[in-house]
Amino acid sequence: EPSAVALLISGVDRARVVVMAGPEAVRRGVHAGRLASIASEALGGRGGGREALGQGGGVRVDGAEEAKVRVLEELRRLLAPT
Repeated sequence: EPSAVALLISGVDRARVVVMAGPEAVRRGVHAGRLASIASEALGGRGGGREALGQGGGVRVDGAEEAKVRVLEELRRLLAPT
């Protein structure tokens, strides 16, 4: 789906994050690397990447819900009607 944004978070000992953004989402301002960074901060780590693919992780596996909330808030801000 060209407008899709996918966020994957998993982990047992360490949390891992992957964010993918379709070309239409990228055209609308989504940057998967920035979203991976935002999610990774909530996990006590770091992340980054390119517009269409970002990855990262951290040591706070219990921060997965917070990471998801932060990414959703950023997407709402980016995609809000102007």
